[in-house]
Amino acid sequence: MIVKGPLINLENRDIKSILLIQLGDIGDLVLTLPAIETLRANFPKAHLAVAVREKAAGLLQDHHAVDQVLPVDRHKHGAKGLWHQLKLLVSLIFRRFDLSIELRTGTRGAVLSAVSMAQIRIGRHGNDDRLRELCFTHIVKPASETGQYAAQHNLNILEPLNLNCVSPLIPALSIPNERFSAVTAKLKNLLPKPEKPILVVHPFSIWHYKELTAQQYQYIFSHLAAAYDVNLVLTGSPDERPRAQALIDSSRLPNVNMAGKTSIMEMACLLQLACLVISIDTSAVHIATAVQTPTVSIFGPSSTLNWAPRGDLHRVVTHSMSCIPCSKKGCDDTEKVPCLHGLAPELICDEIDTHIQKMESLLPGRNLMRHSPS
Repeated sequence: MIVKGPLINLENRDIKSILLIQLGDIGDLVLTLPAIETLRANFPKAHLAVAVREKAAGLLQDHHAVDQVLPVDRHKHGAKGLWHQLKLLVSLIFRRFDLSIELRTGTRGAVLSAVSMAQIRIGRHGNDDRLRELCFTHIVKPASETGQYAAQHNLNILEPLNLNCVSPLIPALSIPNERFSAVTAKLKNLLPKPEKPILVVHPFSIWHYKELTAQQYQYIFSHLAAAYDVNLVLTGSPDERPRAQALIDSSRLPNVNMAGKTSIMEMACLLQLACLVISIDTSAVHIATAVQTPTVSIFGPSSTLNWAPRGDLHRVVTHSMSCIPCSKKGCDDTEKVPCLHGLAPELICDEIDTHIQKMESLLPGRNLMRHSPS
């Protein structure tokens, strides 16, 4: 529902330059890809710039629909930080945007939209913040997004433009062949069995209440190593590398620690190379979905309706507790998560095995798994 500004008649508008602002995490940017494709399809000749958090910018560096990526880093301070902000402001002012769209409810994105001085500035309604709403000519307050896939949430904000949305809603990310080949060559020197398939496990999140326990992971690793003749690869951020190594050491298995060893685009390449990605509710699931790799995702308090991948390639494991999804940071925001830590690792492994069998029949040419010889 549009709560500020009229429906826009694009026949009377010459949209030559568009600013899309998505300052969420990496997974949020992946789920914005259908909105990016929709803007490109409806404005094929317009200059499309996307403002994103700096850590996510690499995902769009080769994207066919994006002409310019504007990294935003709120953590830089001093002279370096000031120079970063000045460059960003100059880019916004001198591009002379005709249209800006801010997808979230934060103050920073609203300010960037206002600074762009675009004639049309569309934003999401956010808690009756009057000062923030002054930054926009149009504000959208979706009626209900409870049962919607999060990618649709971003498309909802395009409502004032009355566009033809692209289909399907599933995010898609294409990787240039040369970049894919470089990551493949890099991996061959690290994998203990380079001729075998790669199975990726992504065990960590910036939100610890989304994680399993070390004991659950150890059981899962042991099961995978015993059942499948693959390279077990752990992924994560640079800060998570010591934790990944601790899991590997405690499991006493030849897992490969790739946490912190890849750029964000190299991470996407690695996930595309994988036969399967096993992950908690985090960006790895969304990236794997976008590069069409099968996933098993393990969810706790978060809504699977909003955040779990769609389609036959993906399987979701979650507890049967009646209180989920609570969408809180654990029980009463205490980060205690019985809905995750109470999941029997045997159940998780059964779900993984079932999905692997399904994928072997659904994608026979992908060489998903090779069972270890008995």
